[in-house]
Amino acid sequence: MSDYLPGNLATLGPVPREDLAPVAFPTMTPELENSALALQLHLLRRHVWKIAVLVALVTTLTSVWALRIPKLFASTAVIRVDPSAPQDLVNGNQNRPITEVDTLLATESAEIQNPTVVLPVIRRLDLLHNPAMDYNPTRNASQLEVDGVPQPFLQAFLRSLDVNRPPATMLLNVNFRTRSADLSARIANALADELIAHEYATRSESLRASSQYLAQQVQELRAQMESSQSALADFERANNVVSPTDRFNLMNQRLSTLATDLDKQSSEERQLESNLALGQAGDMDALLVSDRGNALKPLVDARHAQELNFAAVAATYGPGSAAYQDAQRKLAGVNAAVQSEASHIVQQIQLEYGAQQRLTALTQQAFDSQKAALESFNAKAAQYAILKQQAESQSKLYDSLLQQMEDADVAAGYHSDNLRVVGRAQPDPIPAYPRIGLTVMLAFLGSLFVGVLATLTFGGFDRTLSDPALVSGITGERLLGSLPHMDKPSELSGLWMAPELGLRTGSQREPSYGPYAEAMFSVRTTLMLSAGTPPRTIAVTSAQPRDGKTTTSISLAVASARNGSSTILVDADLRRPSVHRALGLANRVGLGSLLQGEARLKEVLQPGPVSGLTVIAAGPRFAASSELLGNRFAPVLEELKSLYDCVIIDCPPTLGFADSLIVGPMCDAVLLVALAGETPRDYVRDVAAQLRRVRANVAGIVLNGVSSHVNSYYSYLSSYSAYYSPAESETSAEEENE
Repeated sequence: MSDYLPGNLATLGPVPREDLAPVAFPTMTPELENSALALQLHLLRRHVWKIAVLVALVTTLTSVWALRIPKLFASTAVIRVDPSAPQDLVNGNQNRPITEVDTLLATESAEIQNPTVVLPVIRRLDLLHNPAMDYNPTRNASQLEVDGVPQPFLQAFLRSLDVNRPPATMLLNVNFRTRSADLSARIANALADELIAHEYATRSESLRASSQYLAQQVQELRAQMESSQSALADFERANNVVSPTDRFNLMNQRLSTLATDLDKQSSEERQLESNLALGQAGDMDALLVSDRGNALKPLVDARHAQELNFAAVAATYGPGSAAYQDAQRKLAGVNAAVQSEASHIVQQIQLEYGAQQRLTALTQQAFDSQKAALESFNAKAAQYAILKQQAESQSKLYDSLLQQMEDADVAAGYHSDNLRVVGRAQPDPIPAYPRIGLTVMLAFLGSLFVGVLATLTFGGFDRTLSDPALVSGITGERLLGSLPHMDKPSELSGLWMAPELGLRTGSQREPSYGPYAEAMFSVRTTLMLSAGTPPRTIAVTSAQPRDGKTTTSISLAVASARNGSSTILVDADLRRPSVHRALGLANRVGLGSLLQGEARLKEVLQPGPVSGLTVIAAGPRFAASSELLGNRFAPVLEELKSLYDCVIIDCPPTLGFADSLIVGPMCDAVLLVALAGETPRDYVRDVAAQLRRVRANVAGIVLNGVSSHVNSYYSYLSSYSAYYSPAESETSAEEENE
């Protein structure tokens, strides 16, 4: 059976009753039932007449409006903007092209819409008194004015003016709209001519003002130039600064030479100072390694040889011997010679050091003097350079101003051709506004779009089950049928009360049922014929209270009895029973009494409103109904199956109560009732999933309380029933007999 389940419900597991087959409805294919697009298309089909009325109404009103409003005619003058043409002859810009083309075109476009261009055209063409401009001076006399033109008129004029640039061109389209085609062309041409004249006039005026300003600046600059040149000459004479660069190089070379000599002499002075310090300290080895050690070295060597000789003699002879005394005298003489030479060397170093000090001091003095002279010269040279640069710049500026003044005088009389009219505006007999065809088409498409969007938007807000055709696609469960909304209680009681007399067939009178009864018969037939073996035990439940499950249970039981089957209706809602109130039966004893052993089966049976129908009321309310049904209801159900052809059980709502989940798996089929426009679709899906998890066989959904405007089937059924009413049938029979 899982192969027939819509959507992904086949994954919920096997259904215990394999003898029930799904009911096929031709409204939507299984593939389309789960398609959001199919649901939206169905929603559009339901409201197509509303969308059609909206489109027709909007299109008609738009057409009437477009035909009745005043027609406006447009004319266009074309101006070519040449950025390569000379713009300014001053400052040597005769051949400099304008590279910012977009900026130039935007500037010209804004200029033509400026009041300085627009107002002369208004006055020249006397547009204030032209009836085609649709302006009443008396009515707007109190309004503010701009150069004699009322501000509202000027604003309306600018709204009628459109200046645009065709893409990738150097053209400007000057478009103007009025009620007169000829006037539109004249205004567009006048605006183009006025733009060219205004640009020439403003440029000429600017150049003349520039020329006057330049003449004044030339006079002032001449006096400044003469003063700076005189100051430069006086400075040259006073400081002998004729060629400052050469003199600076010479003085810098002298200073560099003195610096070199000073470094050399300071080095020699430090060397002499070091030798003098060593000699005065009596360090003979230090004198030997100095540059003066060459004169002292022979004496030191002789002393060393004599010391060796004396040591040899002393080792051989005693102090009293002549050889010892002779060697001692020689050693003393050598030592005296060494000391005398060392003293002489120290005196020489001291004299040279004093002379070197004096020479270094003189060189330092010369260096300082040269450095001061160079610094003084640099200051004078810098001042000289400033004076010279000032004189030269003023001279160049003076020459430039003279040239600009001459150019301005020439340019003042030059008429540039960077703007020229390349297309004169011509009257167009075809109105530019409104474009009736385009306007009507846009109204048609816009209203169609709004209608479709509103339908889909408001349809998406509905989270309930309101349309029978969408139940299967939304919930994934089969729709066994839908019951119409009952306007009168008599439509329900007509199932079991004595039917009205209708068409006669011999001595019998055929019963006449309303739309609700006929729909209930269809649900019964669909349920019984949906499988090879009709279900004998049927549990009826809903997701929430007030969905109409009790009414559906009673109607299904009556329809089954009307079909000739012995039927028993069991009220299993032990918490809040209602079957006895609907049928006007006693509720002293019932199913609760039977399950508790307080009564026998034959004591709780009550005859129903039609032949073949027996009812078991719920009896007194019982709080622990779930435990009672789970433990003792199965044997009772088996006994009822042995006595009756069909057992219909009215169960409590599934959400919040476990009674239906207990009774459902015991029955051959479970019928799920939902109230159209009230029961949330999520509730129905949750209830169906809960029932399948406990292995109950959900036969399908019955949608209750469907309005005729949602499903046209019931409108047809009402007309059908009225057409085949007993009175109508008798009238038709009499007409045929006649």
